[in-house]
Amino acid sequence: MWDFRGKDKKSLSEAMKSHLDKPGEPDWIQPQPLRFELPKSELIGVEKRKEIKEMGYWDTHPLVDETKVTTPPFTPEFLTVYGASVGNDGKPISWPMNPEYFATQPTAQWIASKFGDGQVYSQPFFESGPFSVSAPVNLVKLKDGRYTNAGILAAYYVRNPEDKFPGLAEKLIRAQLGI
Repeated sequence: MWDFRGKDKKSLSEAMKSHLDKPGEPDWIQPQPLRFELPKSELIGVEKRKEIKEMGYWDTHPLVDETKVTTPPFTPEFLTVYGASVGNDGKPISWPMNPEYFATQPTAQWIASKFGDGQVYSQPFFESGPFSVSAPVNLVKLKDGRYTNAGILAAYYVRNPEDKFPGLAEKLIRAQLGI
């Protein structure tokens, strides 16, 4: 290295130019290979990669991944239903009902196949009185003979989706029903 302290700019630029003009001397520093040692924990990974490298391609990339679920998770659907009656002033009134009571036919069928006898039974929401509802409720007959609302059971899958909480909705339903 050169010591350029105390020299003016002209002498500095001349020294640099003279250095670059010298024949046979490179004007740049030759790159050196970088050497370092991996910690012991890293060496285990290197050995594993080496072991995988020696394996065949199809050993590490199978044609079918059997760990993945191929069927999409169950997503229940519900009907938009309105209740109706007559108000105190004699005029008709209506209001939206809780959709979780009114599962669609395919949703009720899925619930019936999973927890019941495979049959879906329809029944009016209100049997009598001054109230009416725009759609019947779908019921499922459980294996022990009890009937239950398919929409209420399907709502467990809304609150506990299968893709986020696998198996939780079914476990909660079975615990609630005692089956």
